[in-house]
Amino acid sequence: MNQWKDPHAIEEIQQKRFKEILSHAVRRVPFYRKRYGNSGFRNLEDRSSLQLTDKCDVLGNPSAFICADYQEDALRCENTSGSTGTKLCIRFSDSEADHRLAMEYVPITEYGVGPFDLQARISHLAIPPCFIQKAGLFRSHFLSVQEDEGDMLSRLADLRPSVLHGYPSVISTVAKLNLALKNPLALKNVFCFGEVALPASRELIRQSFGCRVCNMYGATEISWIAYECEKGSLHVLSDSVLVEVTDDDGTPLSEGKIGNIVVTSLFAKAMPLIRYKLGDRGSLKKGCACGRGSQVLGSLEGREDDLLVLPSGKIRSAFSINVLEEIINVSNYQIIQERPDLFLIRYVPLQAGVELDGKEKDAIRKSIMDGCLGEKVSVEFEMAGRIGKGSRGKMKLVISKVPNKGI
Repeated sequence: MNQWKDPHAIEEIQQKRFKEILSHAVRRVPFYRKRYGNSGFRNLEDRSSLQLTDKCDVLGNPSAFICADYQEDALRCENTSGSTGTKLCIRFSDSEADHRLAMEYVPITEYGVGPFDLQARISHLAIPPCFIQKAGLFRSHFLSVQEDEGDMLSRLADLRPSVLHGYPSVISTVAKLNLALKNPLALKNVFCFGEVALPASRELIRQSFGCRVCNMYGATEISWIAYECEKGSLHVLSDSVLVEVTDDDGTPLSEGKIGNIVVTSLFAKAMPLIRYKLGDRGSLKKGCACGRGSQVLGSLEGREDDLLVLPSGKIRSAFSINVLEEIINVSNYQIIQERPDLFLIRYVPLQAGVELDGKEKDAIRKSIMDGCLGEKVSVEFEMAGRIGKGSRGKMKLVISKVPNKGI
């Protein structure tokens, strides 16, 4: 682990690994052979000569991003819509899957989590155990984001984990219930992902569970990208990912300037993503008083969705209904809560002009209703040619028009 090395030493490591992954991609990956074959790249200072990659590039020809050394169908696949609503299948090998999980061990062990501490994770999908977990270390239990918060709390109180991972808007609702029931659950650490845990949510979680709260930043395309240190800075996992902040043309911006977050995986060879534009916006800042030499994110934008108000008045996280990634004939979507009992699904079909069939619409209705805990809601559909972005250039995935008082 190189987080504590001098920034210049870390930059040298990143440059070496960046050049290795670039060389591999140009030789073995059709998309990058065509795009970067004659780039003349020599060092990180030349990276602006390398055109950015984005989701549209991958969606246009996913197979062109697969290394010739791998059989595409033999690779693992994880779907993502991230916070943009655009679906994408990310492929990786078994060893890369283990690397992805191992990237999580850096921040959690720095927060005192040991190999025998039981963990729980609130998410959309259960992550298959890696070889370390199969050996009985860093065990983790999965809880579906669609579960009722009361059921979540009961299960957690029975499991007695030391550590909880999940979306802060979901964990906050569990924390509020935990306080109301006189704190049946205590934790050592809570690690928040998918959204930024804002001060009010952090304090609620801290008071309820009597634990430390840490923000983590990641994306399915890359895995974990950064984690929060004890001083409150978001440190990049520089061994495994290079982060840039650029303008729309791909030119790196100076520290403190807000722009597009662009990432390069320094370990993924089955499906390399080089200078990949995530769709988030943020900035880099200079150093941190904690002493780590890794890159530091100064700000992070584009990771907030609205809270939902159900017909009963119950408040739910938007993540409880954002589970549409498996609908294969949709390339882009947005969920709008028009009223407590009415949701509108705006979607861009994979094939222009081809509507979702009845079976696919029924599956989406069931997913929304499950996330609304069986309350009586209606789901309507609207096919669109495109879905516009917000004022900050980012599309909000879930919008609620129903006023709420927050968690």
